[in-house]
Amino acid sequence: MPGVVDCHVHVNEPGRTAWEGYLTATKAAAAGGVTTIVDMPLNSIPSTVTLPAFTTKLSEAAGKCYVDVGFWGGIVPGNQNELVPMLNAGVMGFKCFLIHSEPRKYETFLESRPDQMELEAIKLVCELCLKYRVRCHIVHLSTAKALPIIIEARKAGAPLTVETCHHYLSLEAETIPDGATQYKCCPPIRGKSNQDLLWEALKDGHIDMVVSDHSPCTADLSLRHSTNTIASAVVIASHSKYKEMEAFDGILPQLVCAGLSLFWTNCLRHDMTLVDLVQLLCRKTAEMANLGHRKGAIKEGYDADFVVWDPDSTFKVNLNVTCGTMV
Repeated sequence: MPGVVDCHVHVNEPGRTAWEGYLTATKAAAAGGVTTIVDMPLNSIPSTVTLPAFTTKLSEAAGKCYVDVGFWGGIVPGNQNELVPMLNAGVMGFKCFLIHSEPRKYETFLESRPDQMELEAIKLVCELCLKYRVRCHIVHLSTAKALPIIIEARKAGAPLTVETCHHYLSLEAETIPDGATQYKCCPPIRGKSNQDLLWEALKDGHIDMVVSDHSPCTADLSLRHSTNTIASAVVIASHSKYKEMEAFDGILPQLVCAGLSLFWTNCLRHDMTLVDLVQLLCRKTAEMANLGHRKGAIKEGYDADFVVWDPDSTFKVNLNVTCGTMV
């Protein structure tokens, strides 16, 4: 099938290369059948919000990448004069936050990030999308309660797309142990009934694509041996460091490395096909990153990005797994 295009990955190099770098992130991607990643403008130092910062990113990535890598830029107050130069230099679009990116009980953390916060942010994006008719994309949708807002905006003509992530489709709040800091992400993993609605929305075409939001950090920041969910860093990641960084033992081993396998397993449970998988993980993500003319399909004139895998083989994912080579 076509190689997976993951348009939401946090590589973090330069500045926080110990969290993740191009070498390890792209190795993990290749092991999981992902042939293209698009890097988010944080958490690197400097963030990709200026042309010099983007140039630094390109320089740091040179010679380290096992798969193709694209880049998003960031919008922050005061950097409007940087946007066109960054576009001209090759960024694929821009990300902005509508909220700051930041106890023992997981329920307490979940209640600190209620659905309503996500609803208000999505409502604002939909209103701006309709007002200015500019192409907008909702990242890491976690709450199904936002779907009516999104559907209504699209009916009104909003050029709007939306993604969700493997962890929202594979995990549910009811099964997350208290003090298990490795499950922390923002927005948080919500309940089983919400997850079921996300799957229905995927099947009905209301959610356009599935991405990883791969975002690692070192074990000390995730407080892996602590039980303080609120204090720990937000980490949803593969065990992408392999034997090179033993500190990454214990970080949730999924997404950029195991996302294809996880999603295929779930597709079988939800009466979805390989065609659906390719559409959601390859075709739509390529179009989102303005790469639909060369990636996401096996077609004459397109990049020869392929993944070969056995849909009937099985393996067990655990908290200390090192992903095996798939390609």
